[in-house]
Amino acid sequence: MAILRRKGGLLAGGMGRAGNFSALPDSAPVTLALDTFTDTNGVALDAHTMDVGSGWTHQLGTTQIQSNKAVSNVTSSGAVHNTNDVGVANLTIEMPATVYFVDSANDTSAAILSRYVDANNFWMTRIHTDTNTFDLFENTGGSFTQRDTASVSIDDATTYTLKITPDGDDITALLDGGNELTYTSSQHNTATLHGFRTVENGTATSPTIDSWTATA
Repeated sequence: MAILRRKGGLLAGGMGRAGNFSALPDSAPVTLALDTFTDTNGVALDAHTMDVGSGWTHQLGTTQIQSNKAVSNVTSSGAVHNTNDVGVANLTIEMPATVYFVDSANDTSAAILSRYVDANNFWMTRIHTDTNTFDLFENTGGSFTQRDTASVSIDDATTYTLKITPDGDDITALLDGGNELTYTSSQHNTATLHGFRTVENGTATSPTIDSWTATA
């Protein structure tokens, strides 16, 4: 809601001539972490300096910078996790990712990791090229549970923007501004680590993370 402020610094409820008042806009979101992955090719992600933020930790596997994108070092198949401590559990994360697909044995996925405790406890929203789905998963005690999903068309060598907003016990995820996923849970709702996950299988080209932004 906009606040009406009388010129001269006095707050008022909107009485008087219109020329005596100006509307103050709502507060803009604050950038808590930002990475455009701008760096020299081959720099390890955990040695790279974020545009804004505390820096990345390799939680599972390793990742490096290539052509100003984050790319895993997996050479055949496997998952990679990277996180940074944003300092809050309630926030919005937005991440453009490019994924690749050959066939069901040679596919990729990219996900935002949120409220990450460790490799066995976190939330993630992902796109998967083999299943053509946009998913919201809970991982607790190493057991993945799909909490919501949407059927989408995921094309080879195409960039999609994932977004997740955990707020209290409510979690909302979007893909390219639509395909809304929702779920309510108190699991991991105080964890302040957030990041991304990539998976590649077989001969598929490694997915790339183009940027990563957290706001609140």
